[in-house]
Amino acid sequence: MSALNTGAQAIEETAIAARTAVCCDGGAKTGRAADAVRPANMIWVPGGSFLMGSNNFYPEERPVFQASVQGFWIDLHPVTNAQFRQFVGATGYVTASERPPDSATYPDADPTLLLPGSLVFRKPSGPVNLRDYRVWWEYAPGADWRHPEGPDSTLDGRDDHPVVHL
Repeated sequence: MSALNTGAQAIEETAIAARTAVCCDGGAKTGRAADAVRPANMIWVPGGSFLMGSNNFYPEERPVFQASVQGFWIDLHPVTNAQFRQFVGATGYVTASERPPDSATYPDADPTLLLPGSLVFRKPSGPVNLRDYRVWWEYAPGADWRHPEGPDSTLDGRDDHPVVHL
């Protein structure tokens, strides 16, 4: 097993343990995930292989390649900001939107623009071309799960809202 897979497996095991300790009652063994304990309100998604990417659209989606994922637990319902805050507190997890993009993934990008952030919905002022997502989505440096509309926004009053920008 590669170091990347071993690290991912360790994170997954820590996440399951934290999710079970913080949010769940532990559940019962299912036998489907090699003796994993079924956290309450979660289901097992079996792993598999698939073709990832596209040769027909954006250059960064090329080439199509076969990818595999291990099985994983997923919540039956959206995770709230309050639940995710507990998870982060228990595990120290840092989301993709909180980490700077890898320059190797975006070799033509200006390195000064590779800032942590995420796409944020911006309501258009009127009818728009539905073929261009950029008329309603904008990359916002500083947008993450704690700052859903960008760096100046907060989660105040949103504990029961689904967590975003993961």
